[in-house]
Amino acid sequence: NNIVQFQIKLSYIEIYNEMIHDLLASDRQAITEQVLSIHEGKDKEFFVKGAREVEVTSIHEVLDLIKIGERNRHYAETFLNHCSSRSHTLFRLHVTSFQRSQNGKDNRCIQSNSFLNFVDLAGSEKISNYFGQDMLIMVRPSSLKVS
Repeated sequence: NNIVQFQIKLSYIEIYNEMIHDLLASDRQAITEQVLSIHEGKDKEFFVKGAREVEVTSIHEVLDLIKIGERNRHYAETFLNHCSSRSHTLFRLHVTSFQRSQNGKDNRCIQSNSFLNFVDLAGSEKISNYFGQDMLIMVRPSSLKVS
């Protein structure tokens, strides 16, 4: 007698140079020009004001949006990595479930909201991963500050 339906929305943002940008914005200029901000909602959940939240109905739509976001993300070449992410990103799924009870006169709807956050931190390459422990020992003393 219960019917459950789901609605899934996603957003994809980056934090680059301490500014928040919507990776799903319509064009690259809009991404860099529009700086977003984090807020706390009435139920103590956080949200990014101005971030686009897109409703999806298939895994293919999700993957297409991830590709768009990745194309809009900041990358740069470093000494150790030719394509290193320079920003932190937050990929957020907002799942809303609607449970409808249909037994006689009682036609209620219970709504539940859940959030699943995937965070990718900016690249931090460790020199020991590329040159081995001996190189790490050689580099450490030169990076010490002398007072």
